[in-house]
Amino acid sequence: MMLEEQITLRCTGCGKEYPFGTYTCENRDGVLFAEYELGKVRSIADIMTPSEQGIWRFAKVLPNVENRVTFGEGGTPCLLSRSLGPQLGITLYIKDEGRNPTGSFKDRASALLISTEKMLGHKECTTGSSGNAAGSLALYSQLGRMHLYVFMYHPTREKFLHTASFEPTIFLVDTPVESDVHRLAEEASNQFGWALLTTMSSANPFNVEGYKTIAYEVVQDVGTPDVVAVPVGSGTLALGVWKGFKELHTMGLVDKPPRLLGIQPENVAPISLAYERNVPRVAPVTPKKTVATGTVVEDPGIAGDVVLQAIHESEGWMVTVSEREILEMWASLPAREGVFTEPTGALALAGTVVARTQGKIKEKDTVICINSASGFKDIGLFDKKVRRAERIFKIPPKLEAIEKLRGVW
Repeated sequence: MMLEEQITLRCTGCGKEYPFGTYTCENRDGVLFAEYELGKVRSIADIMTPSEQGIWRFAKVLPNVENRVTFGEGGTPCLLSRSLGPQLGITLYIKDEGRNPTGSFKDRASALLISTEKMLGHKECTTGSSGNAAGSLALYSQLGRMHLYVFMYHPTREKFLHTASFEPTIFLVDTPVESDVHRLAEEASNQFGWALLTTMSSANPFNVEGYKTIAYEVVQDVGTPDVVAVPVGSGTLALGVWKGFKELHTMGLVDKPPRLLGIQPENVAPISLAYERNVPRVAPVTPKKTVATGTVVEDPGIAGDVVLQAIHESEGWMVTVSEREILEMWASLPAREGVFTEPTGALALAGTVVARTQGKIKEKDTVICINSASGFKDIGLFDKKVRRAERIFKIPPKLEAIEKLRGVW
C-alpha cells in the first residue's frame, strides 16, 4: 500500500482534508494531523508487531513507509522515581528520552521525517534548530543518504560538535531571534528545492506521528497515568503525546486520556501566558535568556494555539518555572534519581513540583515526566557544577593524603 493511500491529512482547525505531501493548511486555521481507521482492540498487544523494535513496534498505527530509515529510536524506559515521587506523595515515572540514538526525543520524529522524504525522492533537506533537532536530523539524513543543510541558533558547544560530526552543511545564524533560523530554512527550501524538515508541528505532521509513540510505550509499560508532564517550546512533543493517548482512547485501550501538564520557563512562556490570560490565541513574546534552550520559541504560531486547545481538552494546565528552580532540579537529579538530563528535561520535573505545590496534581496521582534529552547535550553546565563540588579533592598518589582528609570526606 502506498503511503498516500493509507493516510488522510486533516487540518485540526477548518477540518479540510489534504493529500500526502501537503504539510500546512492553506487557511492557517490549524495544523495537519494524520488520520487512520482505528477500530476497537482488546489489548495493546493487538496493535504491536513483536518482531520490530522501538517506535516501529507500533507500525500498524504509523505511516506505512518503505525502506525505513531507523537506528533503534524509541523503546525508552519509564523509570520509577525513588526520591522525588515519594517526597511529593505521588507515583512518579521519568520517561527517559535521553536513551535515544542521539540522546533526544527528536529521533522519533527524525526517523519518520527522513523515511517519508526519502520515499518522495528527495536527496537534500534543511532544518532550523538550536541543537537537538539538528543533531538528530544530521544522523538520520546520513543514514538515509540525504544531505542536510542546517541553520543553527546559538547551540551549546556540545550540540554543535555533535551535529558537525555527521558532516552536514552548517550555517551559524547571527541573530537574537529563534524564528529567524526557521524562516531562513523555509526560504532556502523554496529557493533551492531542499526538503523542509522543521520539527515544528505546524510544518510537518510526521513529527507528531513520531512523538505519539511515547504514549503507546507508556501505556504498554506502566498503564494509563493521571498526568503527563511535558516541557514545551513550540509544543510539538505535547501534541504528539496527546494524539497518541487520544488514539488509544478511540481504540478502547485507555478509558480517559491523562491530563496534560505543559511546562515553560518563565523567561520564554508564550503558551503559558495565553493560558493564564484565558485567551484562545498565543501571542509572540520577547524572549529572555534561559538554560532550558530547547524551549526557546518566542512565537509558536498556530501550533501554539493547537497546544492550548489540547491542554484545555485534556483538562490540564500550563505552568512556568523560574531559572533557579530549573537549575536546582537539574543539578540534583543525577544523585537523586540516577537520571542525567539536559536543563530542558529538568524543566518537566521542576514543573511537576510546581503543579503539585499548587494542588493541580493530587496526592497518589500517577505522573509521567518526559526527560527530553541527555545531560551530555549540555555538559558544560555540569563542568561548572563539578568545579564547585565540595567532595572532590586533588591529591598525590599516597594513602597519607587520604588520611589527612578524614573528617572532610
